[in-house]
Amino acid sequence: MKRFTMISVMIVAIISVILLININIIFQEGNPITVFRGIFPLSSSETFVKIKDNPVTYVTITDDADDLFAYIEESDNVSYKEQVGLGHIFENRNKVVILTSRQYTRNYQIWEYSKKDFKVVGYYSGDLFNEPVENLQTDKLTHVMYAFLIPRADGSLVDLEKPEQLKKLVEQAHDDKAKVFISLGGWSYEGEKLEPVFKEIASSDETRKFFVNNVRDFVDEYNLDGVELDWEHPNNSTAEDYEKLVTELSDALVSQGRELSAALNGSWYDDWGGEEISVITKNSLDRFSFINVMSYDMNNDEHSPMWFFENSLDYWLNRGVSPEKIVMGLPLYAKPSRLQYRQLVDMHPDYAYIDYAPTAPLESYYNGLNTLREKTSVALKRAGGVMLFDVNEDASDDEYSAVSMIYRLLNEEFN
Repeated sequence: MKRFTMISVMIVAIISVILLININIIFQEGNPITVFRGIFPLSSSETFVKIKDNPVTYVTITDDADDLFAYIEESDNVSYKEQVGLGHIFENRNKVVILTSRQYTRNYQIWEYSKKDFKVVGYYSGDLFNEPVENLQTDKLTHVMYAFLIPRADGSLVDLEKPEQLKKLVEQAHDDKAKVFISLGGWSYEGEKLEPVFKEIASSDETRKFFVNNVRDFVDEYNLDGVELDWEHPNNSTAEDYEKLVTELSDALVSQGRELSAALNGSWYDDWGGEEISVITKNSLDRFSFINVMSYDMNNDEHSPMWFFENSLDYWLNRGVSPEKIVMGLPLYAKPSRLQYRQLVDMHPDYAYIDYAPTAPLESYYNGLNTLREKTSVALKRAGGVMLFDVNEDASDDEYSAVSMIYRLLNEEFN
């Protein structure tokens, strides 16, 4: 009996230790926990019950969603169209309603937004390429992200290598009714990671203030429409300071009539994210006008597959980010060769339509036009836009240009 008791105590102790070790991970704000059956006391007469707003979320006791579908069609004046991934799509001409259901639960979320505000975002890496500004198709983009503005640990900013290039870009883009943001940060500068720089800036009230003022002055000087924060990446130890920096940047920019966006990672799973994105709080997400999801840069032959694109989209929807604020990333470069999409097309026109090229000395895995079109079609149904990283690497020939393909697809959709 004593032995049995001791074994039971040991088992309980081991389970308790495991829970203590993992409790922080389990309840991270960034990792959406599913609502399991039985948590909400529903009577047999209730088909579904609303449990929260933004997004509207229902829990139901039935596996038959027909009643909920009928309710959506009637209340939102839309018609059921199709299922895409975990989402059920309802549409009229200009409005999309998305119903998402979590696996192994009866928890439904409903999103509603307008397709008219679909974003086509192009990164323009001015310091990395020699592509002339006049070759950029600003008439086919809604936003241009000029990359990169580099911060220093003391809160000052590294001078642009090509300031006249940015001025010319802003003038051209504004003539074409496109917005220009400065992309702040990036992965590294001169071989050194920028994460420690952001960590240093954000940890001090005084340095944050100095930094925010410098960014605000830069935006004024170049007549920019906004700033994208590209801190790669915050973690558990810096999450609180990340939110402080986001809040102060947002306050400064909104007071000028400008916007703040962010570059954030994609996710392998629709309901679980790595530390670098799970630590992004709701308060921070609410401050961003939209987020550019970097749904690429995985392993070489899995550089940017369709499943990763869809899981990344589902993850941010499950985090409570509204569809119109989610802009999904499309790569215009190959791995591991690092060849540009335009270089692959120059090698052989057929490479424009496939996702693999047997280049040497390294092979090329990438997204050709067919995959890019399929991803854009998914984004049109479930997200707020697409982002190209980066447009300097696009083909110059209109027949093979990714930007032109997306432009034609949108014209087919809206005209």
